[in-house]
Amino acid sequence: MTLDKAVTACVALAALLLCAESRGQTAPAEAAELSPEPASQQAARMGAVLDGQLSHARWWYYGWTSGYAAISITETVLNATASGDAQTAARVGIVISTAGFL
Repeated sequence: MTLDKAVTACVALAALLLCAESRGQTAPAEAAELSPEPASQQAARMGAVLDGQLSHARWWYYGWTSGYAAISITETVLNATASGDAQTAARVGIVISTAGFL
């Protein structure tokens, strides 16, 4: 994979992630019209749901972080031991997997 293709893939992935985040969001006025219960009751209900999902969120976070860490370490070892195109690909992989931590 050339550097141009890797950069293009990263830009396309970032655009997809931004589009995915913007889907499903409603304007505050629309959200207020949809909910007949008072804000304090709704906030308490949301807090209870979020508290119940905390352990699942931690497992998800630690799983992805561990995966990106393993990829970063592997790419660093490849960068140190390879030469030519393989070394360039490893350098790109280091940058991409490190960006996954953000």
